[in-house]
Amino acid sequence: MRNWNIAGPPLISGGLVGLIALFSGTTSQIIILSVLGAMVMYVVSLLSLFRLRQTEPDMPRPFAVPGFPVVPGLALGLALLCLGAIVLYNQTLSLIFVGLLAGSWGIFKLFSPSEKNIKPLSKAENS
Repeated sequence: MRNWNIAGPPLISGGLVGLIALFSGTTSQIIILSVLGAMVMYVVSLLSLFRLRQTEPDMPRPFAVPGFPVVPGLALGLALLCLGAIVLYNQTLSLIFVGLLAGSWGIFKLFSPSEKNIKPLSKAENS
């Protein structure tokens, strides 16, 4: 797999999860968990957009966001509505999702270097 520039372990682990879901009959639940993850990521991305525009208004942007702030605000509102509906109709899976998210965050904090050991990139390294 290395000769083809394919990330082997993620590919294999994703396939194994898919096979387990297929044989266990829980495919719909895994799809709902995936949608929860996608919606949370979308909401966080939109919130990040607003926060970055607030804290760094003069930062050069690689592209313009059409209709800012109305269009992203509408997208954020609709995303929150969809996320709320998913949580409302899938409460048990939502709790499982929050548990998986919290566990992942804990593993990340456990194995990531402490913030005091992280040095910011210099301008020369950044370009």
